[in-house]
Amino acid sequence: MSNWHDHSPEFVDVREYDDGRPIVVMELRPPDADILRREWDELRAAWLELPPHPNILDAIDRAGRGLLVRFAAIDWQREPLELELAGERDRLAASWGIQLCQAYAHIASAVPQHALGAFLCPLLMTDLDSQLRLAFLPPSPYHRVTGRFVAPEIRAGASLHDETSITFLVGRAMQELAPPNASALEPVIVRCTEEDPVRRYRTLREVRRALRHAGRARARPRTEEHLSTWAALEEEMGWRIVRPPPSEVSAVPIARHAPYADTPFDRALAPPTPGSARAHYLDGKAFFRNGRIDDARAAFERALALDPRMIEAMLLRREVDRLASATLAAAGHQGPPNEDVEEALAKSARLEAQLARLEE
Repeated sequence: MSNWHDHSPEFVDVREYDDGRPIVVMELRPPDADILRREWDELRAAWLELPPHPNILDAIDRAGRGLLVRFAAIDWQREPLELELAGERDRLAASWGIQLCQAYAHIASAVPQHALGAFLCPLLMTDLDSQLRLAFLPPSPYHRVTGRFVAPEIRAGASLHDETSITFLVGRAMQELAPPNASALEPVIVRCTEEDPVRRYRTLREVRRALRHAGRARARPRTEEHLSTWAALEEEMGWRIVRPPPSEVSAVPIARHAPYADTPFDRALAPPTPGSARAHYLDGKAFFRNGRIDDARAAFERALALDPRMIEAMLLRREVDRLASATLAAAGHQGPPNEDVEEALAKSARLEAQLARLEE
């Protein structure tokens, strides 16, 4: 689960920052920043000029030897992909690989050619939305850690003149993101990491196509509305870390009815007061699970009308809208597939557990 206390050692602080308006930022300070001083300075300068991308942490400002990035709801304790169903495991890993290719295509289009080499050591993370999120460390071909993504030809002194060196980076990253064996993605990873550049995929577009085919990854474009909703969720989570809200205790236990008891997390809480934001939220979850999309959306809207800062209701309303729009575009007015609903509810359960830990 994502909890700031579990953050990786490269991040040293989370705090409020004035960016024209108050925001929450995390400070990234690589352990070897003083050794790789020139590389780190070049990376910070290029990253600060990089236009925003949903899979790349947004660089805000320098802070001494560190770099401030906008707060993100990182899953700091992400478990290795050991899902029971191999197809689901490969689909998720393939989606991360596709997002990695898209992020590097964005970098390649946004920075000068000579600056692209500053981004050759990605810090691979995922968030509570199961999306890939990238930070970067200063790369050095001769450094055991920060040089592990650098292609052999670059280590030998060649220039970064085409995308074959980036496809090598993608392959090495996929070795860390995906299960090491028994994966349908293995042939794609092997070709990406060939020592000879001629034997690799020549472009990131080819890698994306291969990953999508091998992992049977479904195309789920995130609209501006979905991205802005997630950004609002992350911002609220950040504020809960730097400005914890007062504990709210239910005054009178009320007998619960069937729709409320749908997860172990819900059963562990005091029963919600009828008509409260949480009661509407739990009703919405029950409607969502039963495929009653319009009723679920209405319930989440009522919850947010009563408590505009209810992060879990924001998340599931977003999932309802995303799945409903994708299903409508693909197959008329039928409800979303059960596996999509279960995935969204599992994501919500992870977020609720995280919020409970923050309140504790």
